[in-house]
Amino acid sequence: MNHDYYKEYYLLERNHWWFKARERIISNLIKKLISDNNYTSGEISILNIGCSTGRSSEYLSEFGKVTSIEYDEFCCEFAREKTGLEIIHGSITELPFTVEKFDLVCAFDVIEHVEDDQLAVNEMKRVLKENGVIFITVPAFMSLWSHHDEINQHFRRYKLNEVDHLFKLEKNGKTIFSSYFNFFFFCQFIYLES
Repeated sequence: MNHDYYKEYYLLERNHWWFKARERIISNLIKKLISDNNYTSGEISILNIGCSTGRSSEYLSEFGKVTSIEYDEFCCEFAREKTGLEIIHGSITELPFTVEKFDLVCAFDVIEHVEDDQLAVNEMKRVLKENGVIFITVPAFMSLWSHHDEINQHFRRYKLNEVDHLFKLEKNGKTIFSSYFNFFFFCQFIYLES
């Protein structure tokens, strides 16, 4: 990705109305999740995959100890310098963590960037504690594919049933919340418990 894009994205994530609204939606859903599952806010272990310029890790830290990982090496270094956060350079398809390490695994607009999205989901499930929660957002509807998707190096957009199939809800796993949101951008919110 163009390095200048990250500099612009850093400001967008913190100032643009779309990101601010999205942050509020995500935060409110996590507050409800904590309340519904009797978690103690501030004490849960959170993995934030694809943290980009670090804003999502900043607001997730309100809810617990956040471990941040970013695939793009330049973005990783840029975010470290700008935010002071500890960010691990790594890949969602080969997470450098032990089995069942995190209470909450987040991947906001990440798996559409991964050619083997099933491997990405399997890795998220592998590092998730029993009764933990995976929380993802993805862009919706291939019919809305545009130049924006190409610039952002997406492989696909999703429908709800495609995400459910990807997670192959089995055993105790269940969808807690699943919805399309933001009429103009058609993104999806998916929250999964495993």
